[in-house]
Amino acid sequence: MIRALIRVTIFFVGFSPSLAARGDGPPADLTVEQIWRVATERQNRIKNLKGTFRLSWEMLAPYPPETDSLSVDPDEIEFALDGDRRFQRRTPLLADAKEFAETRVFEAGDTTLLLRADKTPSGSWRTREASIIGGKDAHCDSDMSYYSEEALQVPTQDFMIARIEDSPIYPHCIRPIKERPSYYHVAPAQEMVDGALCHVVESFFDRIWVDPSLDCVIRKRENLDRDEHGASYVANRYVVSQFVEAAPGVHVPKKLVREMFGRRSWPARYHNKPFLRLTLEASAVGINNVTDDDFKVSIPAGTFIGDARTGEVYRIRERAAGRIDELALESKKYLPAGAARRTWVFAAIAVLIVFTLWFAARGRRRAGASPNSGDGVGTA
Repeated sequence: MIRALIRVTIFFVGFSPSLAARGDGPPADLTVEQIWRVATERQNRIKNLKGTFRLSWEMLAPYPPETDSLSVDPDEIEFALDGDRRFQRRTPLLADAKEFAETRVFEAGDTTLLLRADKTPSGSWRTREASIIGGKDAHCDSDMSYYSEEALQVPTQDFMIARIEDSPIYPHCIRPIKERPSYYHVAPAQEMVDGALCHVVESFFDRIWVDPSLDCVIRKRENLDRDEHGASYVANRYVVSQFVEAAPGVHVPKKLVREMFGRRSWPARYHNKPFLRLTLEASAVGINNVTDDDFKVSIPAGTFIGDARTGEVYRIRERAAGRIDELALESKKYLPAGAARRTWVFAAIAVLIVFTLWFAARGRRRAGASPNSGDGVGTA
């Protein structure tokens, strides 16, 4: 009923798009609660998700001298998620990329498979090392969250799901609460974003432009920081665009642009000025069509696999493909015995140490560019 009301009230004749862009457009006719209900119904129709996107970064201005520089190479991310299951493959796109490609798969609620691929002299990627660990690896959905949490507003990382009651994820952040009024209100006038009339939902630290014609999806968002006098500073700005209908009644974006602005603690010359731009461009997005095949991986012959659950190490002699436990079962027939086995165990420990050190270093390096780091809310 609310969606039907929205669709018949969004078209007005005779208004100026330029005025609408400045907040002088048609009057807003939806409440925060109506927007929340429509957007929540849309989110609830998303049962699982997969896709492929390119992630690139552009420095717009230098960091202040007193801060560390940030350098993030472009990547291609392929992912799938369904319930607790996760598949994520990250491939560096630069010809001289210093990092290796990696694949992480979390299956069956208690096992993660990590694959490392190095670049060959011909420029292709070849998997050489793999690890099977118990439990869920902390980074197995960190890269996909640029799309799932920032562009689509679906919480996928454990810490975001755990803190859902205080989450900045839309539309949950604007929900009405019995104990207190919503922090958000709807601005009096609609505004134009990317050719669409949008209601502007505002709070003290947030502005969200939502499109009633697409079930109140986000088209733009600004996170604000404020000083002790109440003056506002833009911390992050997100613009989401190129919507496609990926499932019946579910429109999803194929492009996200996030700009990070100078922090309030920085010198005044950096305030309200973007210094870093992230661009996400999706080449494929699938909604509610994820299958078991999306969590299968292929491991070439010659790959060493260290199983941290048992301390065993084995080597794939013939190319194998399948899910985690299938691969482990297939590979164990190559497990050496006796003294040779002890040698492989030491090799496994070395492989795991290398993985641990690299993941820790990468986590520190990417922390400054994380979807949920820095000032501001940190999600679109």
